[in-house]
Formats: sequence, C-alpha cells, structure tokens
Amino acid sequence: VLLKVQMNAFNCGLFVKLSMLNHACFPNCRVFGAGERAGGSTSLHTEVVATRALLAGDELTISFCGAGNSAARRALLFRRQHLIPLVSSFALPAAATLEAFAPGVDDSVLSKDALAQIEDELDCAESKDRLEFATGGVSTSHTAAAAAAATTTLKDLQAKGARAASLLHPRHVVLGRIHLLVARAARNVLATALDADVAEQLVRASIALRSCQALYLSETHWDLIEPKESLATGIDMLLSCDRKRLFAAFPIEYGCFSAASLAGAALRKEAADIRKLYCRPVEEELGSVASHQSPVVLEQFPVASSAAAPQQESSEDWSIFA
Repeated sequence: VLLKVQMNAFNCGLFVKLSMLNHACFPNCRVFGAGERAGGSTSLHTEVVATRALLAGDELTISFCGAGNSAARRALLFRRQHLIPLVSSFALPAAATLEAFAPGVDDSVLSKDALAQIEDELDCAESKDRLEFATGGVSTSHTAAAAAAATTTLKDLQAKGARAASLLHPRHVVLGRIHLLVARAARNVLATALDADVAEQLVRASIALRSCQALYLSETHWDLIEPKESLATGIDMLLSCDRKRLFAAFPIEYGCFSAASLAGAALRKEAADIRKLYCRPVEEELGSVASHQSPVVLEQFPVASSAAAPQQESSEDWSIFA
C-alpha cells in the first residue's frame, strides 16, 4: 500500500486513472490542471490532452519531471518520487543538442555541478514567477514598486542566463527555460512602463526560446502559444516606441514596418489557432476523435482528496517537479 501511494499519489490526492500513464521526457500528452483549459473540465477535474496526432496503439505518455529540466535533473526528480532509476524508452534525434555543453566546456563534475546550481536557482525563480504569471503578471496597484520588483527580477534572470550561456549549448533545454522566464519577466516590466530596451530583450528571449522548442515540441504543442504571443508583443511595442531600433536589431526578420507588422499578426494568429485546438468544448472534441488529427481530450480525472485533508477544488499538484 505504501509503495502504491509513493508511486501514484501527490499531496492533494491519489489519482488511480492518471497513474496508468507512464512518464516520457518528451511526452505526447499534456496534463491540464482543474479549470486551466478554457472550454474544458469543471474545477473538480484535471485533463490529459494529446499534443500531436496519435496512431491507434500509441502509448499515451506525460512528463513527471518537467521539460525544462536537464536529463540529470529529471533523473533526480524521478528517483526522488518513484524510488527507481529513470529509464527513457524514447530519445529525440536532437537530444544531444538539448543536453550539450558549450564548445570548449567539457562534461566534468565541475560543469555538471554548475548546471545543477543554476537549476536550483531557477526552481526558486520559477516558483515566484508561477504565482505572478497565474494572476496576470505584476500588479499595477503600486506602479513604482511593481516596476522596481519586475526590473530586479529581470536583471537577476539575465545574470543567470549569462552564466548558463557560458556553460551550455545555445539550444540547451535549460537555456530554453531561462529564456521563458526572461520573457515573462520582461512582459511584467512592460506592463508597468513602455521601455524599448526591455521590449528588445523580450523579442530576443522569445526568438531564442522558439529555437530551443523547435527541437522537441510538435507544431501544435500548447507550450508554443506563450512564446509566439510574447514575440508578437515585443514586436508591437518596438513598433510603437522605437521602430528604427527594431529594424536595425532584426533586419532580416523585421527590417521594415510592413514585415514587422505582418510577422506580429501572423504570430498572434498561429497562437490563436493552436489555442483553439485545445480549448474547444469537450463535446465537440470527443465527437471529432475519429476524423480529426488535432489534439483531443483523452479522459477527465476527478480529484480524489485524502480523507484526512479538507476537500479542495484543485488539480493535481505537480509543484515538486517544477
């Protein structure tokens, strides 16, 4: 009984159905928390949704450890929760790039320890970011204080990014995680004041994140929505406050007003199209399983709270794997 709980339970309950799905470092399904998916389940359910077209007989997999973690970190988190080694049965062709150190940096114990320290720091930064991003970003009720806090967070993440960039391959999965946090922090700063420097940083972080994600995410993956919208936001803001800077910094991609505005509009449409795949009404999705290749709801999993704990309207708690 204790082993069953250890393998399948989280601190908000025991999830018998969801525990039947195995882990994959780069899974073909995504778990949505209660109420997270617009048009999806009620607040008493979590959901599993396919992130790409699946064939009959394909095993459904989810990530227990977070895609933004290094292989060593995922192995550590998996062993901590499940008491067994993490054995990956599927490797991406780009896996070596996603885990590579920078040219001239060997994979010595010192390098691995430095990477582990960066990931420890990112866990702390991401815990704070998750709370701010879930509530719509930095509060504007105290603009000066909010701007100062957001700017401090952005500078701290940029310092971590500079350290990681000297250690890791430009498309390393952990650098992708840093670019995501930098983009979020930049958007928080821009929510308090228009700043061309920060807008350019938002564009650069979003481009770098998309380059990393292209190695392991399908074209319709939910996690592509945020960087597309962030990049569009950065482009729009630079067009508003300093378009010459945008044209000079990105002459190939956004070298003129027409190219930049069209790119921003295309990014927003792409993000909206992906969101529609996941956020259609459940009844429509279930009726389209046989005829469509788009992501679909696979099953809804009711939250089973512990008898000793008060009932809460919450999804599964994945925070220990963040």
